[in-house]
Formats: sequence, C-alpha cells, structure tokens
Amino acid sequence: MGKNIADMGKTFLTVKGFLENDSFLCKYVEECEIWKRRYSRYWYRNIINGNFVPEEKKRLQEELKIQMDLEYLDMPTPSDEYYYEKAKFLK
Repeated sequence: MGKNIADMGKTFLTVKGFLENDSFLCKYVEECEIWKRRYSRYWYRNIINGNFVPEEKKRLQEELKIQMDLEYLDMPTPSDEYYYEKAKFLK
C-alpha cells in the first residue's frame, strides 16, 4: 500500500505541474487539488479500516500526509460519497 500511496502522490504532483504550466489548463489546478484531497480522504478511510497493526496504520497515515502534501487527514464527507449513494438507487 505504501508504494500505491507514493505513486498517487507523484501522479497528482505531475498533473498539477502540467496544469500550472499550460495557460489554457491552469484554470483546473484548483479542481486537481479538490480531487487530491478527496482521494486522500478515501485512502485515509481505507487505512483506518484496513487489517493493519497500529504501527503500520500510523506509518501509512504519515506517508499519505507526506505524499499528498497535507497537514492533516480527514475521513470522507457525505458529499464525497454522493455518487456512490446515488448508484445504490439505480440497482
């Protein structure tokens, strides 16, 4: 899971850099940041609910904060789950 977190952090950093350096696409930098935070919340929940020993959970949480350049981690919000909740009604 640590490699996945590192890869995700590098991906968001690369996309953000690409957006910032394109005069047409730079308007999407804020959207990229919103998605980065949303993905961080999903991953934080997965770490908390995962079958990891407490030391590993702590290490993964710190890795997530570092790789995603965040001061703190939050659990997903109801609005994060909007699309998943709506999908339940389609079944």
